[in-house]
Amino acid sequence: MSKEYRILIIEDGKLHQKVLWKALWEDYTLEIMETGEHALETVIRFNPHLILLDLVLPDISGFDILKKLKQSGKTRAIPVLIITGLDSEEDEEKGLLMGAVDYIRKPFSTTILKARVKNHIQIVRQIQTIEQLGYIDALTELPNRRKFDYLLEYEWGRSLRKQNRLGILLLDLDSFKTYNDLYGHAQGDVLLQELGKVLKSTLQRSTDVACRWGGEEFVVLLPETDEQNVLVMAEKIRNNIEDMQVQTLKDKTPTRITASIGAILVTPQQTDTVADFMNKVDQLLYKAKRQGKNQVRYEQYPQ
Repeated sequence: MSKEYRILIIEDGKLHQKVLWKALWEDYTLEIMETGEHALETVIRFNPHLILLDLVLPDISGFDILKKLKQSGKTRAIPVLIITGLDSEEDEEKGLLMGAVDYIRKPFSTTILKARVKNHIQIVRQIQTIEQLGYIDALTELPNRRKFDYLLEYEWGRSLRKQNRLGILLLDLDSFKTYNDLYGHAQGDVLLQELGKVLKSTLQRSTDVACRWGGEEFVVLLPETDEQNVLVMAEKIRNNIEDMQVQTLKDKTPTRITASIGAILVTPQQTDTVADFMNKVDQLLYKAKRQGKNQVRYEQYPQ
């Protein structure tokens, strides 16, 4: 079990802190809180995969902490395992109904504790795998539109707060239908797979990401960037696609294709919306199409 998984322990008893730490520290990254006063802030900062929560704390009831965790969109999905000296069935029922995933009474067996923690972390891992698969385009292995929408909302909000500039490239393969008609849809899939590799290799910063928008359209997100980087990256992508040679499945004949690209650089304002700027970059893409294809059309906002 990798220590990449983080567990927050909210427990004021020194003895139980030591027992929990000794049982779990080799397998997980741990942090301990003795009070619940700043529980939400700590959870958001530490971003644990699992919370071990005592219900009896010196300053606030564990039930109140659990309620706050489940009411917040930022912490609602984090599983909470209650470990407490409260041993009534009513308390256990209340905790589970409020959203806890498990309930362990003190004193507890460290063997059973470790097994239950391992089971819940395994569930977290499985959920992560399912979510990851749901964000990946199976053909190109690039993030899909669902993932792009999520990333765009996040980066848009960050740019709005910090007044950073955000670049967006929307590209569409020129005459892809003709390519499919000429070489077949299986060959078209091979072309899209190779394009995915080209996009991955062209991007240089770890924060830049290329996604499959749908069909033969792809989108690139360039956070915290400037005009030069947007223009250079758009032209480099256009040029690398033009230079790309994809051999046919049948007779290994090299095939080529080009792409048109709409590029936009925006510093978001409170009155702006993501949808407005996606519409603008879409218009720039089709302007590139109308004016001859295999080219980049760029605008910056505010002007």
